[in-house]
Amino acid sequence: MKKYFLKGDISGIQPFIFNIKSKGAAKALKAKSYFVQVLGYLGSKFVLNKLPGSQLFYEGGGSFFITFEYEEKEVVRRIEEIQSLLNGYQKHEELLIRLSYVGYDPDSFGEAWQNLREQSISDKQKFFDSDVNFFCPFNKLKDKELKVFPELEDWLFKRAGINKEINLYKSITDIMVKEENFVAKLFDEESINTQNDFEYTLTNKLPFWKDYKHLESYTSYRKNNLEYKDEGELNENNIIDFDGLADFADHRTGTNKLGILKLDVDNLGNLFGSVDHVKAKCYSKILSEFFNKTIYNKLFYTKSFGLNEELESYKSNIYPVFSGGDDCFFVGAWDAILCFAKDFYELFHSNSEISKIKKDHSLTFSAGIVLVGPTHPVNSFSDLAENALSLAKRNGKNKISIFNLSFSWKEYAFIIESSKELAQEMRDKNISRAYLDKIRKSAKGFNALQNKDGADFNGIYKLKYYLSKNDEKLKRVVELLFEPYYESLKDKLLDQANNSGYDTAVYPSIARITELLTKTRLSYE
Repeated sequence: MKKYFLKGDISGIQPFIFNIKSKGAAKALKAKSYFVQVLGYLGSKFVLNKLPGSQLFYEGGGSFFITFEYEEKEVVRRIEEIQSLLNGYQKHEELLIRLSYVGYDPDSFGEAWQNLREQSISDKQKFFDSDVNFFCPFNKLKDKELKVFPELEDWLFKRAGINKEINLYKSITDIMVKEENFVAKLFDEESINTQNDFEYTLTNKLPFWKDYKHLESYTSYRKNNLEYKDEGELNENNIIDFDGLADFADHRTGTNKLGILKLDVDNLGNLFGSVDHVKAKCYSKILSEFFNKTIYNKLFYTKSFGLNEELESYKSNIYPVFSGGDDCFFVGAWDAILCFAKDFYELFHSNSEISKIKKDHSLTFSAGIVLVGPTHPVNSFSDLAENALSLAKRNGKNKISIFNLSFSWKEYAFIIESSKELAQEMRDKNISRAYLDKIRKSAKGFNALQNKDGADFNGIYKLKYYLSKNDEKLKRVVELLFEPYYESLKDKLLDQANNSGYDTAVYPSIARITELLTKTRLSYE
């Protein structure tokens, strides 16, 4: 008998989840994300049952890992048999589970992990390669066979009494919310989950109308707004739609936009490729706990945010699309998303369990944020968020990108806090929004001075005068923007290699966010 390490990888997750219409997207997104989770769970159970004595190493985030022992001469045939059975279930589906495996020595876990990653990438390029029947013409299919996961549909339409005309995935969400349970039967495996199973996790958490503190006045606003005349009543136990999230931001800031946030842990493959079996299993559990439970307990459910004087809860303004073992995708009111990213980073680096990994390994994460209108196509904003995340990773990782610019997390925190304070100063002292153009233009001056050898202190103070013109009401604004820049240039002059200051791109970004924060706010009255 020889030891093996197997990976089941669900392919097609991104297009499956995000290929939906914007109308009703809030329900369909959550159901599709939740369905991927159930698919991975039942897929792993199916494989475990077909490999006696096998053990689950990890399951989540669209993949599962299993260790098992088998006769070396028979292992190829057995895995092909199991893959063929899976193929029979999924041959007409958008989501496909591909199995890959390698020989496994517990004392050389890192090597096995790297080999399995490479094998999985190779195998995903050749689905159905061992099933020649899948390359022959199919007979005309019956109506039932044409449906996505017919067993699941039968349960929804017959047992739960769901109307066949209603979108399948919206129906799943309705059952999750109203029936507080979800049943799926796939690959001859059945899963029955209730909301209580996930009481303290992000798995099925959604923003509900009852959580919004201005629900009464907002309900009145929607009733009197022709744009919403066909929407019906706002039931407090229904999910907040994307229009609502953008309206909430409009009410607080004057800007009707959604924020889209995607993030994941950097170099995770290298991390697991450098540790033994025991540590790898421990690290997997820590990351899974953090991205599912800790985020919920310490952030989503318990914290508030505010880029102005009004604080609101994340749970009524953030929509968790998915949260895997190392990555997350969130949609929400744009101001909530900007604050959430900053709080997420701080929670990640203050968490005691994550610190156990960081003690021996560098552990960071990158993120991308985009701002869009509430009716922006879902598949488009998912691509934009993916591109934003890629930009952050291309610029050294452990960064966040926004407005097509990449920043360190220190710079991002400075941008958020400065924008908040600058917007408050402008409101309190009635400073014209035209002043924001001056801040944007000053970035060119900052950049010119910073590109010189040494530091032109005469030029620095000319730039300070350009920003203020000795106007007393601008004093605090100039201090806010000028002092960090001044310190940055001093650092550069004293030790160019260890300059810890801010990139000049922070200034136009601060101006942009401040602009979004100081528009005429939406009134519900």
